[in-house]
Amino acid sequence: MTAAAVLRLKKLTGAGIVLAAARHNRRAIAAELGVASHINPARCCLNVRMEGPDTPEGVAELAQALMGAAGVGKLRRDAVRAVEAVFSLPAGGAGVDPAAYFAACVAWAREQFGPVLSADAHHDEATPHAHVLCLPLKAGRMVGSDLVGGPARLRTLQTAFHAAVAQGFGLKRGAARLSGLSREKLAAAVLAHMKAAADPALKSAAWPAIRDAIERDPRPFAESIGFDASRASEAAKRPARTLASIMTSVGKGAKTREAAERRDRALMRSKPIGFEAGEGLPDRPEGGPPKTRTIGSVGFTLAAGVPDRSNRPHEVISSSSASPTEAHASGGVS
Repeated sequence: MTAAAVLRLKKLTGAGIVLAAARHNRRAIAAELGVASHINPARCCLNVRMEGPDTPEGVAELAQALMGAAGVGKLRRDAVRAVEAVFSLPAGGAGVDPAAYFAACVAWAREQFGPVLSADAHHDEATPHAHVLCLPLKAGRMVGSDLVGGPARLRTLQTAFHAAVAQGFGLKRGAARLSGLSREKLAAAVLAHMKAAADPALKSAAWPAIRDAIERDPRPFAESIGFDASRASEAAKRPARTLASIMTSVGKGAKTREAAERRDRALMRSKPIGFEAGEGLPDRPEGGPPKTRTIGSVGFTLAAGVPDRSNRPHEVISSSSASPTEAHASGGVS
């Protein structure tokens, strides 16, 4: 199965956000390196500072210097101060040279989002990935919101990144954001995998937030552990089988179809109750009259105390007090 290239973009807003992001990327936050952390402190030495100043403070100062040189004045409180791009490879690297791949990713990010403030490749977590902080400065203006845009713009960026970088390394394009049943199926599969593998994230204080993020969009989590998100989408498109369809299905293969045809022919030749085989006529003795059949209330018998008048002559009943014989003699008709 061809591995997928994962690209995630985030708009960083608020005063001090560049320094906070740089501190995380440079592993300068001691609390993130605790026992319950998803970061393996023993592997932090494998991380690579690809671009940018040595310290997080230096990264924040570089951002201020570049904005000052471009004549950028005071920013609004909700202004985008940086764009962070995260480029991930599957666990094990999928046979891709991480150094060459992440270098190409940094070059692409610079072209799309402006000057690179810092770039760091991390190898101390479950999957190798690179954080690239860019200053969204174009023609003397901070235009982070325009550069990242909405869903349509993000799809365009994903397509452009795959064509310019990922495809050249043999990686397929990341699947589109899932919705509906396909999202639910994939989220359930990811959560089941994490529980079966006793993933450390399950014991994290942030696990509720992680679980919610998986349920909202399981695709990046699935790709990071090697799940194929497209399979969940295809499975969701197949209609669920009803009990009737299961019971009447002839199955697959020529032998099964032949058996179903033989069964149908046998049913057509069978003799329904009360009919000749294949004719649909009432049963009757050969050369004799049709058998008497009870129509309507089958199986009724005479109730006790009711006289049997089947062999008696018809009687004329009068509404007068005269006897039947007298009424007949006088010509009365009722």
